[in-house]
Amino acid sequence: MVKYLPEGKTFNDPENKYYLQNEKTLLEAACHGITLEGHAVMCSAEHDLIVELPCGKGIIPRTEGAIGIEDGSTRDIALLSRVNKTVCFKVIKVGRNESGEVECVFSRRLAQQE
Repeated sequence: MVKYLPEGKTFNDPENKYYLQNEKTLLEAACHGITLEGHAVMCSAEHDLIVELPCGKGIIPRTEGAIGIEDGSTRDIALLSRVNKTVCFKVIKVGRNESGEVECVFSRRLAQQE
């Protein structure tokens, strides 16, 4: 039986830290569909959550921030209230930005659906 814990419970676990350490381990988490946790440091003007990573940054696009955001059944406050808190997510894409820094796309919605 799979056990689902509240957001923030696995943030400091060795497994979570392992998968967040670099581009290769983030890709590994994506391939295995592993739910990870990170610290949401800010919300952009478009209401995308920005997640701080040891190796770069992650972006949770507004529509991937929570179940119901896209259809309007969940208000944006569900995203805004996650700033400065731990969020869970699935890795959707791992890449590099123009500066060569690791930049990922995450989905909190997919983690919630699971």
